[in-house]
Amino acid sequence: MVDLYKELKLHWDSKTPAVVATIIDTGGSTYRQVGAKSLILNSGRIIGTLSGGCVEEDIYEHAQSVLQEGAPRTIKYDFRGEGDLLWGLGLGCNGSLSIWLQPFDPVRNPSMAKGLLNVFRKQLTATAPFSVMTVIQSEGDRIPPGTQRISDRQNGSVHTEGWEEAARVASCLREADRSKLVQVTMKTHKGERINVACYIETMKPVPRLLIFGGGADALPLVKKAKLLDWHVTVVDHRPEYANSKRFPPADRVVLLPRGEFVEGVAPDKATSVVIMTHHYQQDRLFLGKLLPYPFPYLGVLGPRKRTEKLLRDIESQGVPLTKGMLEKLHAPVGLDIGAETPEEIALSILSEVVASRSGRSGRPLRLRKGPIHERVPDPVGVEAGI
Repeated sequence: MVDLYKELKLHWDSKTPAVVATIIDTGGSTYRQVGAKSLILNSGRIIGTLSGGCVEEDIYEHAQSVLQEGAPRTIKYDFRGEGDLLWGLGLGCNGSLSIWLQPFDPVRNPSMAKGLLNVFRKQLTATAPFSVMTVIQSEGDRIPPGTQRISDRQNGSVHTEGWEEAARVASCLREADRSKLVQVTMKTHKGERINVACYIETMKPVPRLLIFGGGADALPLVKKAKLLDWHVTVVDHRPEYANSKRFPPADRVVLLPRGEFVEGVAPDKATSVVIMTHHYQQDRLFLGKLLPYPFPYLGVLGPRKRTEKLLRDIESQGVPLTKGMLEKLHAPVGLDIGAETPEEIALSILSEVVASRSGRSGRPLRLRKGPIHERVPDPVGVEAGI
């Protein structure tokens, strides 16, 4: 999402059009799930993938039509049975996709383009999920397709007069961590009540990784986290290590004098933390300061006995260690994949962070019973769309 925003911002500044493609509905087995996005550029370049490359060429052709006409549209692909044979792909995925193509045109439709840009910007800075409600289809197009509103828990719904039912459904979906194409009733500016197909997307904050320690083994961790499109901050007490030139992919590099801790780098609920300074006193300081914060993941590099000693020292300094603090502590950090090199260790760490964020075990998929992606029942009061 970070890369998509940066590219959209460049296109906004250069007044160059593009198309944002979003999966709004699926059936059966699909490569990506509802909410997956890609950005289709005029040059033919596509950032992100929706089907693993199966239908990207066709999506690009549709995107060109969207740019020419200046109007959004929905395209559908069905790989089930005869649909798969029709495409001649032989994928055997046994699934279907509905993809929403929305033009981003800073010249012909600056308000829609600015709205899209603001959604991506909000996701970069958000610390809690929020909802984006997009009209896909309405009776007689009395509410133009592509019209959007934002709703979140902190600020309520923004400019949603007439969208009250959609905002209520958005709240239900947000609580269930779901995105869905739904059927709702809205009021036009004339007060008419009409049926609307509305895609309501729960936008999660961009995952953030806070790394304490700028040693050589932090370099592959930063690079791999950026490949996942995460926001990455590196903190170190050594000027030669806390250097943006040393970590060009990082979004932020912070120098903390030895023995100090700046509250401004403390993480939030969207942040995962890894401590890897290889400096005992610094690790003790950071671990003691970070344990009370309400973030979901805290990993410490190093042997188990070293971490146990760190915890004893922290407790002896008057910091009470609660069950909740210890439950989020991952030490030694990472999954047991036999990692040896810094690159392998980075893979092990990020795999555990992803599993933790997803509430998964990290075990091989072949040992999982049932589908890879669980089909969760819709929240009460949510009606499917078209």
